[in-house]
Amino acid sequence: MNTPTPINYGGPAFPTSDPNYDKNWGTTGLSMRDWFAGQALSQREIQLPIDQQAKEAYALADAMLAAREAKQ
Repeated sequence: MNTPTPINYGGPAFPTSDPNYDKNWGTTGLSMRDWFAGQALSQREIQLPIDQQAKEAYALADAMLAAREAKQ
């Protein structure tokens, strides 16, 4: 049986040093992957079906995370 490759979410996009943040708000917020995808989507001018735009935005986000890791 093939085990799916885990998704690299890149950690939080806007980390905080407040130790009570998770306790107070219940989330660490937006992931780097979601932030990158949103930024990629906002720069698109091609008119594609929304599901295709979302897939492409996340593909770009995954490529950005991979490039970011390769640089480190």
